[in-house]
Amino acid sequence: MEALRVLELYSGIGGMHYALKQSGISAQVVAAIDINTTANQVYRHNFPDTPLWNRTIEGISLDEFNTLHFDMILMSPPCQPFTRQGLQRGIADPRTKSFLYILNLLPRLSQLPRFILLENVKGFETSSARQCLVEMLTECGYTFQEVMASPTTVGIPNSRLRYFLMAKISTQVLCSQSKDFQTLLIPAKIESSVEPTQSNPLRPVSALTREEEMEDHVLYKLETTNDAQRKMNQNSDLTVRQIHDFLEPQENINMDQYFVPSEVLLRYALILDIVKPTCRRSICFTKGYGRYVEGTGSVLQCCLETEIESVFKNLDQLLEEEKVQQLLRLKLRYFTPKEVANIMGFPESFLPSACCVFQVTSCQVIFTSAPKLSMSCQVCPHFSRHVCPPSSRQVCPPSSRQVISTPCPVFSRSVCHEAHPPRSLQRRKRLQNRKSKTEKTEAATKYLTANCKFMDNIIHGDVVLADREFDIRELIALVGAEVFYPAFRKGMEQLAAAEVEETRKIMTLKIHDERVHNWN
Repeated sequence: MEALRVLELYSGIGGMHYALKQSGISAQVVAAIDINTTANQVYRHNFPDTPLWNRTIEGISLDEFNTLHFDMILMSPPCQPFTRQGLQRGIADPRTKSFLYILNLLPRLSQLPRFILLENVKGFETSSARQCLVEMLTECGYTFQEVMASPTTVGIPNSRLRYFLMAKISTQVLCSQSKDFQTLLIPAKIESSVEPTQSNPLRPVSALTREEEMEDHVLYKLETTNDAQRKMNQNSDLTVRQIHDFLEPQENINMDQYFVPSEVLLRYALILDIVKPTCRRSICFTKGYGRYVEGTGSVLQCCLETEIESVFKNLDQLLEEEKVQQLLRLKLRYFTPKEVANIMGFPESFLPSACCVFQVTSCQVIFTSAPKLSMSCQVCPHFSRHVCPPSSRQVCPPSSRQVISTPCPVFSRSVCHEAHPPRSLQRRKRLQNRKSKTEKTEAATKYLTANCKFMDNIIHGDVVLADREFDIRELIALVGAEVFYPAFRKGMEQLAAAEVEETRKIMTLKIHDERVHNWN
């Protein structure tokens, strides 16, 4: 049988590509398309032979799609317009423009793909976008099946309820369609989980609010009898594997880097979802894991001798320092990137080296204070140490300072342990605080840009002028536009001649725009 030619839209880090490989189907991904440069680096590292297009979908013409001659489409469109905690604007959200472009383009292809697989969040099944999809499939002669499924249904201890649609254009019927949408859905266990809100991602849930929502008695940790019973039922499901099956060996983990900080424990301990290695449940991991608290993923209790109930009983009556000491008894830590990848179903070979590619390269540091150490090292964000590049992975060159090279168990690179003077440590702490503030600012600007009416006025081909603090390139690219940032000196004495000319053009346009608005 000839291998299927597959087009992978919104390819991300390659989850669907791996699922395709593990399915055993003879297939070749002829092109993967995504605009996220970080995800593309990971994808390219894991699938170096797959053509990867770093382009907006709306910017790809019908003729270009026709040249691919694909038999199958895999896609997972942006989920923000459909999430339960979002605005749920559906096709009115500008982030659905690329998906609507696909629906408009598909019927005009020279040859319709034989198969389509789509994945999205719970909420898509009731959206206007789903209605547009179904209408297109029906008009083109596809038969399709829709299911709601969670990893727990296949034995993985993680609650991540998702919508899947499988469509086939053939004389054979994939499923008998019904006018009643609900009959098309395979029932799935509904698992409640709290999703973070961008407006207030670290907002603790008050006991009063929970009591108003649930009439049963609060036991401890803002947990009701219903909550406790639900978790007990999940942990009793023997069809689901235990969490310890997905954990890294303890000797391979630098635990100090993953323990939940004391300030987070003190402020948000009551809303942390705590699991043990013997548990058969965890909540959905999101991209905010480790940065935000509520609903972004579970944390692991390492000290199994300590009972959670004994720690949280009467916790509110203790002083702050006593609270911290009480909570530290649990030894709570975040799951490592490798462990999250395991729970997500990625194969053993997937994450470690790829994680180095996209999380390390943005923090390059060159030592200038040590004359004998001229190599360029990089700061690993998970270990806060210098990670040697591949060319010097085995042995670090000699230096005037003591450098010990040891293999990094998670990232498969050498980690140089150095004795930094106090001033260096203070400088590193200042840089970390500055980076944290920058990340919070970026999150706020992205949220404001996405949720104000500004995006409704942006169309394909527009150029948006933004200040350098507004890192909204990915958001603007979703609608086929681009962002232009004015040049700045970056520590140089003056701008380059080309940058001066570009800045002059921008200022001319800005002055003209202000005059027009003043006249009107």
